[in-house]
Amino acid sequence: MEAVEKCIAVADTSATPKKGLVLDGRQLSVTMAITREEASTLKKSGVQKDVVRDKRNLYLAKEGQILPGTEAAEPLSKSDISKRMKAMQEKKAKLSNPNFFISKTRLSVRNIPTNIDDKKLKSVFLEGCGIRTARIKQVKILRSTEKVSSEGIGRSKGCGFVEFDTHEAALAALRATNNNPNTFGPEK
Repeated sequence: MEAVEKCIAVADTSATPKKGLVLDGRQLSVTMAITREEASTLKKSGVQKDVVRDKRNLYLAKEGQILPGTEAAEPLSKSDISKRMKAMQEKKAKLSNPNFFISKTRLSVRNIPTNIDDKKLKSVFLEGCGIRTARIKQVKILRSTEKVSSEGIGRSKGCGFVEFDTHEAALAALRATNNNPNTFGPEK
């Protein structure tokens, strides 16, 4: 029984999310099973064991959020803070619909300099991630269909998406690049 408790303690990621048990790059969720007697008692009473699963990943909604009046908001301009607050309100409105969820691996990126292309954005986020084995599945900068260059490429709308292969890599990249003045260098 002691070995089982040690295994569960190692797998517990509540204190340190980057640790725990990982199999083929996936974080394992390990909990203590109940005995047959407990299961039959619960079945008879109609009570289910309290298991709260956030299938929509709503706990990630506030990750990277910068609130006015905080230390992180001090170097930001008033217009940047208002843009962030508007984006938060839009996200909140979307997430009130149960059909919307937050991806664990896909990041929404705003305020991308217009001269940054998909390739450069990918390298910035791989570098920012800091995990050597991290891979990016997809990078997409939203582009205008009306303002097109002579090469036929639409002008950047200043926002896009970066999708990583693992949640850990996406979270590390978010934490490293969010509100970091060195993310895009002097190009911004």
